[in-house]
Amino acid sequence: MSRKTHLDVSAYSIGAVDYLGLFKATSFDISPTIVEGKAVSQRHNRGVLAKRKFTFTTDELLTATGLRQTALNLTVFSVGGTSYLGEVKSGSLKISTTVKDGSGAADEWESPVAVGTAYEIQGKLQIASTAEFMVIAGGTGTGLSVATSLALGGSTFTAPMILSKSTHTIDVDDIQGQDITLTSRGLPTVATGNSVLASIALGTSLLAFDATTGAAEYAGNAIVSEVNIQFSDGQIISASHSFACIGAPTIS
Repeated sequence: MSRKTHLDVSAYSIGAVDYLGLFKATSFDISPTIVEGKAVSQRHNRGVLAKRKFTFTTDELLTATGLRQTALNLTVFSVGGTSYLGEVKSGSLKISTTVKDGSGAADEWESPVAVGTAYEIQGKLQIASTAEFMVIAGGTGTGLSVATSLALGGSTFTAPMILSKSTHTIDVDDIQGQDITLTSRGLPTVATGNSVLASIALGTSLLAFDATTGAAEYAGNAIVSEVNIQFSDGQIISASHSFACIGAPTIS
């Protein structure tokens, strides 16, 4: 008896970019809103469909010039004009879209609209000499606002940010470290490379998609609801993308 596997996926595009050789996992989800229609004279629940939405996620292996990108391809990790490329061990860049449903009461499928964007960079660093970020966090309030740049795996991101958390870690048989979180403080000045990252960061996050899985074909237009790019010492750089479909998808 045959079964469908990942080898049966024959086409997958997002925003006119061919993802067939780039992604390692994806999932498609239809979530109906079911409301209770049971009357006082009835014992058993009677669900009624009130709304539906279609979402999907894709986990991408970052690739540039035909090569998978690892932490060795991290070329910039700069905060406040100071490079921490030699101290950072792992980190992430997450960008999220604030989404509101723009469908009418009589529309069966949700139609999400992007109304805001937030981004965050996290880093886990080794301490070479001083706990610089603890000094920044404990200093003047204006000092918390820092320009931050990140370049990895063929993508570049630069933005005004604010240091929202700094933790100094000390453990036995280990190097002292700093865990930092920087959050958004205005429009990014650079967001290039990965097409999904650039789309969501700059606010034009509507992309067409088409996936032929061998078991079903899904197509439509979607809002990029979240991008999360992660890197770690000795690992391939990965990116998790989340999407919310505009209205009903085409499923065949």
